[in-house]
Amino acid sequence: MSDATFEFDQAKWDAFRTRIEKHLSKEKTDKIIEAVAYKGLKKFVEGMPHRTGATARSWYVNKKGSGEYKIITASKVAVYLEDGTKAHGPKKKKFLYIPLRPGAAVWRKGFIFGKDYILAKKVKGIKALKYFKPTSDDIFKTMIIDFKTHLKAA
Repeated sequence: MSDATFEFDQAKWDAFRTRIEKHLSKEKTDKIIEAVAYKGLKKFVEGMPHRTGATARSWYVNKKGSGEYKIITASKVAVYLEDGTKAHGPKKKKFLYIPLRPGAAVWRKGFIFGKDYILAKKVKGIKALKYFKPTSDDIFKTMIIDFKTHLKAA
């Protein structure tokens, strides 16, 4: 399963970072960025639909180096929720198998049609949430506010 990574605009970040490194030490800068990364992780988790919670739990923070943190999800579902899907039908069979309860995700003998599963020739796509970009922008704004607060205190 491939990871989905959401990052800030690199040019914007580089310009901002060079300005703040003149006033704050690298250690202080790294601590602020780490705190903002975990605040951002919380925003991504809270914004996910919580049908089962698996997508929300799939988010994590990955430290790449000094002052470099990535907020990543290992969930394909998160990408589907962000970008949406188109209407589609079965690829090999005549019908799509659609489970009606979590325990029916894989068909087993004894399942009851209409109670445990249904069959369909076509399904509607999922409407795109377009959630990640606004959340990334909010995280960037939070980081700027946090840095300004620390610069005033310094």
